[in-house]
Amino acid sequence: MSNRSESKIREGLQHIGAAEKCIKTSLFKWSADWDGAASEYSKAGNCFKNAKSYEQASKAFKKAGDAQLKSQALYHAAKSYEQAALMLKELNRVDDAVHLLRQASDMLSEHGSPASAAQALNRAARICEATKTQTAIDLYLRACSLHQIEDKASEAVECVGKAARLQLKLKKYMDALNTMQEQRNLYHSLEKYPSVFRVIVATILVHLKLGDEVAADKCFRDSTEYPGFASSEEGALLEDLLNSIRDGDSDVFQKCIRNPIILHNDNEVAKLARDLRPPSVALPDSNPSGDSGNALEPGHDNFEDDGDMGDVLN
Repeated sequence: MSNRSESKIREGLQHIGAAEKCIKTSLFKWSADWDGAASEYSKAGNCFKNAKSYEQASKAFKKAGDAQLKSQALYHAAKSYEQAALMLKELNRVDDAVHLLRQASDMLSEHGSPASAAQALNRAARICEATKTQTAIDLYLRACSLHQIEDKASEAVECVGKAARLQLKLKKYMDALNTMQEQRNLYHSLEKYPSVFRVIVATILVHLKLGDEVAADKCFRDSTEYPGFASSEEGALLEDLLNSIRDGDSDVFQKCIRNPIILHNDNEVAKLARDLRPPSVALPDSNPSGDSGNALEPGHDNFEDDGDMGDVLN
């Protein structure tokens, strides 16, 4: 530990001592000074943070938040909890960090700050995406709802897009369809039609992955009501794709799923397309008669992975 870190930790401990004095009562001091204690705990937290003593920092920030709660300062308490959570993140204590951020979000909602409450949930979701993916999905969807309270459609659609991407990653396709419908509605409200069209592409590919050509066709027909869809590149691609499946045209099918519109949509969406079997390929064992295979069934990779895709679902 460097001399500077040691100095900061000593300074932090001095602030902890000062905070404890603020809380103590005596014969001549009948009530605790929670505002003063919160200030000293916050200063201590910053000292420990600068010294990279994250365990001490998390405890100090949490105590600052608790002191602010005592004085009914909900907004400031929430921000202190957020600081404590970030320190826990540095310690890889994901569950504890998410728990504090949830509490911070609840405080901010109670305070009447839904946008700030949503931001806290966003932070929590990002922290746990890799290890608690379903939890992250729930957090993103809750954050979306909070943004919608204040009519912040741009922020809401970003959250719902992240949730949809994670649902596809977990292969929760029915959930993803519902989420993408909400995503489409939000983009529509913003009149961002190119984004609407890209979500339609993803939606139809999910229907095909589920083996539901009827739902895919219905989604395509319904989508013609969006201004410009019928004459868009996405519309033409999807029409060719669905026709190739009905006609059993493997060449057109392969050309469609290799189209940059699909390749650059999203990693998870591109995987869906890659797993679709060309309509002219017979399924092994399950189709010994030699009839045409089913393009809606998963199969081997139909094209090479072109690396990182765009992230339209975000």
